[in-house]
Amino acid sequence: MLLSFCLGIANGCYSYVPVASTPAPGSVLSLQLNDSGRVALGKTLGPTVDKLEGAVESASDSAYTLKMQSVTFFNGQRSDWTGESVLVGKRYVVNTNRRVFSNSKTTLAVVGAVGAIVAFIATRAVLGSGTPDTDPGGGGPPTGSFRGWSHSF
Repeated sequence: MLLSFCLGIANGCYSYVPVASTPAPGSVLSLQLNDSGRVALGKTLGPTVDKLEGAVESASDSAYTLKMQSVTFFNGQRSDWTGESVLVGKRYVVNTNRRVFSNSKTTLAVVGAVGAIVAFIATRAVLGSGTPDTDPGGGGPPTGSFRGWSHSF
């Protein structure tokens, strides 16, 4: 659960902007495929791919070579990749976006995380600010029939 929270915070620090020029190597792109792209890349990526994401290895006027990070399908499922190289012709792409760091989203994520931590501490009385115990405790053994163990040797 903590891992999911941290990944959500990390992903919240980025946004996607349209690519206006040839992206630099290492830039992370999100490419949305058209129907021709799904047919051409179906054996490599799967037939129902909507978007793919990866770091640019190289880019030319006609294609991108990406070190793949993930593929998103039309049903919303996502498949993570481990850096395999895939050549994607630009004619197969409807939208090309570049992932960029977002100061505003990062600030919001940090404020939200700090707020969650403060709320957790406040509701758990972790700092010792809880209510005092009113039970005096202690006392002797209960009255009744139990008298202890008796051994004879």
